[in-house]
Amino acid sequence: SSDLIGQRKGLAVHTDRRAWYVAAKDRKQNALIMVPDAHHPLLTRSVFCVEAMHWLEEGADERASFEAEVMVRYRQAPVAAMLTRFQDGRYEVRTAEPVWAPAPGQSVAVYQGER
Repeated sequence: SSDLIGQRKGLAVHTDRRAWYVAAKDRKQNALIMVPDAHHPLLTRSVFCVEAMHWLEEGADERASFEAEVMVRYRQAPVAAMLTRFQDGRYEVRTAEPVWAPAPGQSVAVYQGER
């Protein structure tokens, strides 16, 4: 399924008049976990992983861990975070406050000052 975490448009959920959101995917059961509220706790995360980073600054990927601000969604404000690099090249992102609906395969913008 191409449904993204946090998606609500285009979903055929007609149980009531509330907006329902994709909170998670259960690939083994071929099921979507849906929640009836944009502020449901299953839609927020303070820890998530980034599979592949594409750095604009040379040498940035050599740091084992660093503080930065991250933006998970276009209209969300940047949030303070600690990024830690694993040996396989993935990064764990720990945000100072929960962010709304980080989804697998989604881009995460990482900022340090003007960088």
